[in-house]
Amino acid sequence: MLFSNEALLKVDKVNAFYGEIRVLWDVSIEVRKGELVSILGSNGAGKSTLLQAIIGVRPPILKSGSITFSGKDITKLPAWDIKKEGISFIPEGRGVFSSMSVLENLLLGVGVNSKKEEANELLEQVYEMFPRLREMKNRKAGTLSGGERQMLVLGRSLIAIPSMIIIDEPSLGLDPKTVTRVYQIVRDIHVREITTLMSDQNIFYASEIADRIYLLESGRIVAEGTPKEVLGREDIKKRYLGL
Repeated sequence: MLFSNEALLKVDKVNAFYGEIRVLWDVSIEVRKGELVSILGSNGAGKSTLLQAIIGVRPPILKSGSITFSGKDITKLPAWDIKKEGISFIPEGRGVFSSMSVLENLLLGVGVNSKKEEANELLEQVYEMFPRLREMKNRKAGTLSGGERQMLVLGRSLIAIPSMIIIDEPSLGLDPKTVTRVYQIVRDIHVREITTLMSDQNIFYASEIADRIYLLESGRIVAEGTPKEVLGREDIKKRYLGL
């Protein structure tokens, strides 16, 4: 797949704090249009903090650095304005509205200015990608399994026609079979040339589907490049792969 040489998302030397505690140290990453980029690292490395900083969730507090999307500075924009720029965020935990049906959850992703015909067309596109959601459309979202909920939140994000999807820990708490299915879904989204940034602790799965990866450790980027380049380093093999 061909990518633009120009970054769609650019994070430049961001330093983030929780109160007086520094969590991110001069973090810089880029995501080009059409790419799937993975932020990898152990629990507590700062992955979720980085994603929250990008999409405008407070805390953390950015003390310095900048974040641009499609050439626009979004560093100080609130989350709702960043969403309007075309970024869909799927937080850790697969949040759904439990008392609402699958269909009602999906419709929450439709833009307020969309017409009924457009909404129906978007639904059909999501159902085509996730046939299981069509089968479950009248079920309460609270009755779904973890994997089904992940499918639902991904479908809800896609129905908003984002320029970019950001996913935090898509495999967290899922059994191995479901993890494989979730990553296949993320791969399918990527095949449709939807720019994707995700964080994960699962270095094996995430590196298999990513175009490029960043390794985050104690709030610092310690390695970046293609999966082959990063995972081929002897120091990375010893520290993260036990080889």
